Amino acid sequence: MNMEKGIVLAGGSGTRLRPLTKAVSKQLLPIYDKPVIYYPIGTLMSMGIKDILIISTPRDINPIKSLFLDGNQYGLNISYAVQEKPNGIAESLIIGEEHIGNERVCLVLGDNFFHSDALSFEFLPNEAENAFIYGLHVHNPGEYGVIEFENDSRKVKSIEEKPKLPKTNYIATGLYRYPKNVSKIAKDLVPSERGELEITDLNNWYLKNDRLSCIKLTRGTNWFDVGSFDNLLNASLFVKNIQETQGLKISCLEELAIRKGLISKNEFKQLVQNYMSKHVVHIEADMETSGHEGIEHQYVVVEPIEKLNVLLHFLTSKEGERGIIFCKTKAAVNKLAKNLAINKFSSGAIHGSLTQGIRDRIMGQFREGHIDILVATDLAARGIDVKEISYVVNYHLPDRYDTYVHRSGRTARAGKTGLSISIIQKEELEEIPEFEEDLGLVFKEYKKADAKSIKENNGLLWAKKIFKTKPNREISEDFKAQIKTIFHHLTKEELVDKILSNYLAQTAKSDNKDLVSKKKKRNN
Repeated sequence: MNMEKGIVLAGGSGTRLRPLTKAVSKQLLPIYDKPVIYYPIGTLMSMGIKDILIISTPRDINPIKSLFLDGNQYGLNISYAVQEKPNGIAESLIIGEEHIGNERVCLVLGDNFFHSDALSFEFLPNEAENAFIYGLHVHNPGEYGVIEFENDSRKVKSIEEKPKLPKTNYIATGLYRYPKNVSKIAKDLVPSERGELEITDLNNWYLKNDRLSCIKLTRGTNWFDVGSFDNLLNASLFVKNIQETQGLKISCLEELAIRKGLISKNEFKQLVQNYMSKHVVHIEADMETSGHEGIEHQYVVVEPIEKLNVLLHFLTSKEGERGIIFCKTKAAVNKLAKNLAINKFSSGAIHGSLTQGIRDRIMGQFREGHIDILVATDLAARGIDVKEISYVVNYHLPDRYDTYVHRSGRTARAGKTGLSISIIQKEELEEIPEFEEDLGLVFKEYKKADAKSIKENNGLLWAKKIFKTKPNREISEDFKAQIKTIFHHLTKEELVDKILSNYLAQTAKSDNKDLVSKKKKRNN
């Protein structure tokens, strides 16, 4: 675990958010489904920092304390301190001097929200005593502190506050990392005209001493300073969209704690229980009554880019059989159903946003055998009782073990056997033993189709799309005659060979373009 200390400055009066903040701390307002302060805490946890000092106002410190206590439930060591007056961001490093001790420190502003995979980095040999700021490319740099770099390095050449002619598009965000002696340097700062110890003055000290570096946040980074109504709303909408689309939580402290190894599995379960109904049915009882003895449980590990192709290959192998594919979100259901339709699979989709009439119609088609594949969310699929379902696909692993039981229980009805297969990514592999232990099941690894088989299957799907394409009656007879003249001397076998060769050549070009595009994105 990182020995670096963390500080969250959760002060300020939140005047731009009044009347919301007249009686409630800005840091306790919601960004979608979590308080604002969860996000900077999550930022520090994602960086491997577990010793955290929260600094707030005399009014707000106790409500924040009641939210986190000592942090032990998350495997953290959280302590608290009061900033009596808004005397500047740099004062937090003086208040936190004892907390920092002889370690580096990461300071994050309590109203700043970062969503990025570029927060952690490797220190270069000559950077041990450097301060670091995090820079983000924006379209309106003149509204912030603008960072200028020395050549193409991460060494900072200058920081200019709200310039009329910005030298770059990179601005300083509310995330800072300092060496162990930072408190001493902060004590020597002279208050600004507004009577505050400015973080800019502290950064300029490191700049003048050739010890200020900047980490450039990647293009996929999202950053919000939620000190205004618009930014608070935009941050909430961003979190909502990501969580609904991906089925993954942002700054879920419980998840971060278990993934970082800060708490045990049993401790994690206890945390989850705190959010659950008192009337939860135990998994053991559910398993005894669900008739799962006829189900084979399997998983296949895939890269994100190959997930759909692996699924399509599996579905081709199950042609003529009926199955259900489960996704976490409505957006994922819609996207997958569209891909199945494009590839001419006999399928339909149901989720909670569809009208009851549409859901009933699609379910009727599935029960009567008019469609073979149903793509569904967990809620929409409750109560499905179709005897001929031979397989269930978990396109996304469920968050709860009992949800997995309900999903897989859709197959192997009426004494028949069935298959429940989960398509997972490498980082989810560690969850399989947990499912086995809690559910008393044994999962077998499903052999993933190789690249050649995937390519051939995609070719078969392409051929089926051609076969099922309706003739275009608007094409003129003269034009068709010209095309026939070109191909008239070819046998059927020769024509198939040429069409297939052309298809393979085109797909190879497309694959190469995608590869180049991904490399460019990674480099950026």
